[in-house]
Amino acid sequence: MIDRTAAFARRFLSDRSFTLIVAPALADFEFGPARHRAGDYVAIVRALVGAFWEDATADSGALTFLSLVSLPAAYYSVFFMVWQPAGLRAFAARGGGYVLVAILLLVSVIPVAVCYWPDKSRDS
Repeated sequence: MIDRTAAFARRFLSDRSFTLIVAPALADFEFGPARHRAGDYVAIVRALVGAFWEDATADSGALTFLSLVSLPAAYYSVFFMVWQPAGLRAFAARGGGYVLVAILLLVSVIPVAVCYWPDKSRDS
């Protein structure tokens, strides 16, 4: 588990965030007691989430990311409202509004995350 988590974190996090946030949590987990409790796993997840948050908010990258997400979200919102206004109202009235918002956010975030995610420099 440690190797897969470290490989994932090295791929998607900056070197600074990995070294200062995730690596100490992984070391504590690895060299801790042989029988791990749920709190040990929670510590790793918290370190990963904190490192992702640090990378997202550093250098105003979050504002750029959110502005890029808003473009497809606005496009799909207008598309749904113009193309199916009656069906959309009926779907939202039955409690499907939250599902529609979740789907809209998902289809807006995924392409932006794939295209906007910075490439890691490969030191060979």
